[in-house]
Parts: sequence; structure tokens; C-alpha cells
Amino acid sequence: MPDTHTGLTGPLEIGPVRAPSAVVFGPHETNLGRGRAISERHVAYYERRAAGGAGWS
Repeated sequence: MPDTHTGLTGPLEIGPVRAPSAVVFGPHETNLGRGRAISERHVAYYERRAAGGAGWS
């Protein structure tokens, strides 16, 4: 298997899975929900994060 890792922003292959980058978006608390429900702010936050191009989430 060829080495496709070109730094954090290049593609990365782990077994049969190919990620667009080695950047990871890990779990964390946002405090954007209302009660125990997802709010509009929560959705907007994840939309912005997804547009940022994390390779793994």
C-alpha cells in the first residue's frame, strides 16, 4: 500500500478507509443545547465545523 500521508492536511489511509486529512474532530461539550435537546445554534455550529474539513469525526 502506498504511503499517502502528506502531513496533517493531506489524505490518510487507515486500512480500507481513506480520510481527506489527518485532522480529527473529537467529542466535546458545546453547551449549545436547550435542556437535553439540540438547538438551532447547535446545528449551525456543526455545519460550520463540517465545512472546515475534518478528516475524521
